[in-house]
Amino acid sequence: MQDKRIAIGELWREVNHGVHDRFRQAYKDPSLPFGMLIMLRQISKEPGITVSEMARRSGLAKSHISKQIDLLDSRGLVEKRPDPQDQRLLRLYLTKAAEEAAAELERVAQQAWLQVVGELADDEVDAVFKGFQLLRDALERSKRKTEQR
Repeated sequence: MQDKRIAIGELWREVNHGVHDRFRQAYKDPSLPFGMLIMLRQISKEPGITVSEMARRSGLAKSHISKQIDLLDSRGLVEKRPDPQDQRLLRLYLTKAAEEAAAELERVAQQAWLQVVGELADDEVDAVFKGFQLLRDALERSKRKTEQR
């Protein structure tokens, strides 16, 4: 059983890489690198997120995220605003132009994803859905146990 538990991690990595490759193929906008699109999507989902929060969640260096955000800012896609409670913090928000780009990215991503899962039969979709719910719940339990230590 231990081998299957390890194999799940390997499968997860393969699927994750495959999904990113599929999305890169689907969204062909030479003006914005894929990584920047991911950042726009994150800001779209969490308006007011900070560079530090993005770095923690992505696992990338804060300096890398900061440089990418500066580029997005210079292109008029991201707005940096001081936090009302802590002026040292800068909160990130999308500009109107970026909101339109993020909406288009979401549309393209959903279409690409539907093409992938369209290869599955209904009962397979149900099984994958249930499997992801189980993994999400296991991650949450593991996180709580870690936090209690």
